[in-house]
Amino acid sequence: LRAGLGIAIDVITWLNDHSWNSLEKQSEATRTFAERIAPGLLNAGAGQKAQGYWRRERIKNRLKVMMEKLLSDEKPDEVIFVSHSQGTVVAIATLNEKIADWRQDLGSGGFVKLVTMGSPYSHIHRHYYPRSFPATGSMDLLKPESDGGLLDDWINIFRIDDFVGTFIDPAGQWPRERP
Repeated sequence: LRAGLGIAIDVITWLNDHSWNSLEKQSEATRTFAERIAPGLLNAGAGQKAQGYWRRERIKNRLKVMMEKLLSDEKPDEVIFVSHSQGTVVAIATLNEKIADWRQDLGSGGFVKLVTMGSPYSHIHRHYYPRSFPATGSMDLLKPESDGGLLDDWINIFRIDDFVGTFIDPAGQWPRERP
């Protein structure tokens, strides 16, 4: 019960943060569920900050800053993202935004790979919030390089008895699924 409540709290915090501390502009992609169904009720007035998913953006921005620092200081020729649970959602979303820039910084012959473990992307995020979390197959940049994408490899590892972190692609085509 404790583990289930912990997972529920993590998911709710990630998906529907109602804090008034957002500095980002309000758009369809950043508005909370409540803001979408009752826009007039929750709109911020002049001088007020919009709500939105500021915490989600803050977490993604930490990954972006870390990667920019890594690429400029270390100049690697291969980057492998290893992520677990909620971190897989952050990794997928951030890679979908920034992989083109990061591949360019790696130079020719550079590799970007992703390992996801126990990902709730399909069974929680995508299932309940399809507008905020598109199918990974529709993310052209995260397709394999052989299909015109920019990801060199992606393996998703999960326990078969895990009811939250399971497969990402039910067909098992991409990413490579390993129960």
